[in-house]
This record gives sequence, structure tokens and C-alpha cells, in this order.
Amino acid sequence: MEIVRFDEVEVFGASGSGSDLACRIGGAEVAIPRILIEPGSDVREPGDRGKLIIQRWLAIGLGLVSPFMPPAPRSGYGPTSPEPSAKGQR
Repeated sequence: MEIVRFDEVEVFGASGSGSDLACRIGGAEVAIPRILIEPGSDVREPGDRGKLIIQRWLAIGLGLVSPFMPPAPRSGYGPTSPEPSAKGQR
């Protein structure tokens, strides 16, 4: 499972049922299903800003990354284990 990390993501709303977050990623506005947001993400609720981690297949489907670009090289962390951050920081 390949993951993709986006920084400086803004959550500006949620779907009527609350199951999807309306996010601004770069110049794109997309709906991200909450259930598909990976652990280590900063964004979870409307008004949140920060890092979003999702699976690569979802990023491709939303048009956020090209299916023709090779995945980024893996770091020493597992696919669902984001880089550790300082305790208490968002």
C-alpha cells in the first residue's frame, strides 16, 4: 500500500452526512472520505489545517497525483506509520 502526504491542506467543510471532508489541496477542492484518512494526518474536522495522508490510489482517483509518476521513495517508516512529530504539536 503506497501512501501520499500533502502539507498545508485546509478543511473548509463537510458533507451533509459528515462522512466526507471538503478539502483544499493546492488549487484543488476535493471531498475526502473521513474513513480513508490515514493515521498521522492533522486534518480531521472543518477548520483544520495541516498534513493529510491518504492512499495513493485515492490521490490518483481525485486527480491530485498522476498515475504515470512513480511513487515517492519510501522512508524508513511503514506505509501507515507517519514520521514521528514532537509531542503535542499539530
